[in-house]
Amino acid sequence: MAFFLPFIITLDMLKKTIALAEKGKLGFELPEGINTGRFLFVRAGLNGMVTLAAVALVALLVQLCVPRGYGFDGTMLSVVLGLFAAVLTLIFTFLSLRLVMPCPPSGL
Repeated sequence: MAFFLPFIITLDMLKKTIALAEKGKLGFELPEGINTGRFLFVRAGLNGMVTLAAVALVALLVQLCVPRGYGFDGTMLSVVLGLFAAVLTLIFTFLSLRLVMPCPPSGL
């Protein structure tokens, strides 16, 4: 889940943004010579792998920090890790969109 959520969301949002840019509905042009298929899958895969690694690291740190003999609520941990993965998904998706879309002019 921590891999597929950012992968699918990034792939879908970038695909729609690139399609609108190619039709000329966004007011900017794509960079010259961009291989859209490769760009989509590389960015989506990278976002998925980074999110998966971050969630696995947080789960490992929680497991190492729990004192011996103490039980923790697995439901709470899964909700926290799910929210963490969702936040990372949004962050990485918008970072990927910034690669395609030009920065707005400063002073607005």
